[in-house]
Amino acid sequence: MVNFTMDDSHNSGLPVFTCCIGAIGILTNSLSLSYFLSKKDKSLPTKLIMHLNVLDLAVCIFSPASFYFNFHGAMKVVTSVLNSTYYVLLESTSFATCMLSVTRMIQMKRPFYTLNFRAIVAVTSVYNGYLVIR
Repeated sequence: MVNFTMDDSHNSGLPVFTCCIGAIGILTNSLSLSYFLSKKDKSLPTKLIMHLNVLDLAVCIFSPASFYFNFHGAMKVVTSVLNSTYYVLLESTSFATCMLSVTRMIQMKRPFYTLNFRAIVAVTSVYNGYLVIR
């Protein structure tokens, strides 16, 4: 885990840049999520993309918050919880992206094979549980 310290970097444009990226991410992920929620077709790829959107949205919210509290001397407990949550969400986003690509590859190689959605939810839950207790 990366530990930030108070120094002159908070006077640079980095906090503003982080907040701008977070705001753009919140906007684009919200629009994308609203589009996929309005679709009638809720196939496996659509559900995985919605899951990825929710995780990306959470990362975009927690990233500026974690950055802000790290550099403005918040209590250690708050900073630790925010950092831990941010890194769990970040790694969950990576796993969701991998799950999306693997399921798409399986559907391309074997177009008539039906993937079990419950099995994918179970694997994702086990991995996220591992991330939390790690």
